[in-house]
Amino acid sequence: MKCICIGHNTGIGDHIFMSGAVRYIAKEYDRTFILCLQEKFDHVEFLYRDNPTIVPKVMPGSRRCDERHKSANTVYNKLKKKFDIEKIYGFQYNRGRWRHWHKKKASFVNMQYDAIGVPREERFNSFYIERDEKAEAALSRGAVPPWDYAFVCNKWSNGSTNAYDLDTGLPPVMPYQKTDLIFDWMGVIEKAKEIYTVDTSFFHLIKSMRLPQEKFYVHSRKTIAIGQDYINSEFDNNWTII
Repeated sequence: MKCICIGHNTGIGDHIFMSGAVRYIAKEYDRTFILCLQEKFDHVEFLYRDNPTIVPKVMPGSRRCDERHKSANTVYNKLKKKFDIEKIYGFQYNRGRWRHWHKKKASFVNMQYDAIGVPREERFNSFYIERDEKAEAALSRGAVPPWDYAFVCNKWSNGSTNAYDLDTGLPPVMPYQKTDLIFDWMGVIEKAKEIYTVDTSFFHLIKSMRLPQEKFYVHSRKTIAIGQDYINSEFDNNWTII
């Protein structure tokens, strides 16, 4: 059995935008092990639930960025005892490198694809989620008004912007109602009249959905990770930066 162990950055957004790369690589192997943190396991398992050959594996003791390679190798070495296995890591946490990309207006996302050796277009060409229509409908019933609304994601891991400062002209629906998975919000997102999001996992999910309605990237987080080459690409180019 020909196997591979894949490790890339470990946020939910990272798993979403790198899933095209994982699926692209997985076509060449009998079994693909994808590394993740324990608290992200349910999301990663859902992301690949349609493909039993892609198996999430938890990296132990890897809370800090500088622990990722060591923890990844711990998992890889255990797998190597059972399988004929290769490994490919694309962990990218070097702030100096990020700043270099930012000056070139190149995105962290595209550079992760370059680092792992997958064509950038596979970000979208190989992306897929088997959606849970029941969970989406249940969430919509409690979150969506019976009139036009704007989907507004105004929070990120360590900050937020005031959603009511955005000139939407529509009542905002914000994704902070209790639910198990970010993917449960896909039905709410695709029915929104307008979409506003900061740089967070929701942004990458919305990019993946390639929706036709007006979409606004709220540049409040001032991240150095997202470049123009990702915000508006040939695959999803109807974003306005505000």
